[in-house]
Amino acid sequence: MRIVVWNCRMALAKKRDLLYELLPDVAVIPECSRDAMTACRSDGFDTCWWGENRHKGLGILVAKPWSIEAAAKLRRRPSQKWVAPACIRGPAELLITFCVGVPRRYAA
Repeated sequence: MRIVVWNCRMALAKKRDLLYELLPDVAVIPECSRDAMTACRSDGFDTCWWGENRHKGLGILVAKPWSIEAAAKLRRRPSQKWVAPACIRGPAELLITFCVGVPRRYAA
């Protein structure tokens, strides 16, 4: 499994072909827009996106045969908004928790 983490600095819509060249099974994309994740979905990826600002959030995309969903059925939700649990299914089932680093002034 190839996992790529790439901070696209809010320009995934323009740069997504560069990401696709890496052939990721899973790509974690900080600072991407909800619309960019929609574009990736139309390109054949399954996606999840978290954020309060539709222009800048955390996106995760997975290539076929994998699928992804936000892990909403956890016994206890993460107390930090910067944590994004996701369940990835395919040839194996994975529960992955992604944590985005934030400047100290935003940390609780």
